[in-house]
Amino acid sequence: MREETMLRKLRSGDPAGLEALMDRYLPHVSAVVWNILRGSMSPEDGEETASDVFLAAWEQADDLRPGQWRGECVYDKTPLQFPTGYATIKP
Repeated sequence: MREETMLRKLRSGDPAGLEALMDRYLPHVSAVVWNILRGSMSPEDGEETASDVFLAAWEQADDLRPGQWRGECVYDKTPLQFPTGYATIKP
């Protein structure tokens, strides 16, 4: 099933659209979440964050754009972690 079809089903409230998105993109979303968190959360919290991405997709289906929704939802649901001592460089 094409991504546009999955999103169309999601927008119409069809759970098959969400299931198809999760089947196709859960491994990718999980990898992105883990790369952002860099081990700063437990595995269970990482799995919950990945699940939150798909919950956000369901809740915001009307606003999702093919090819961009994953990044938008991941960064909305993943707290960015900065290394200790991170400082902003001033111009």
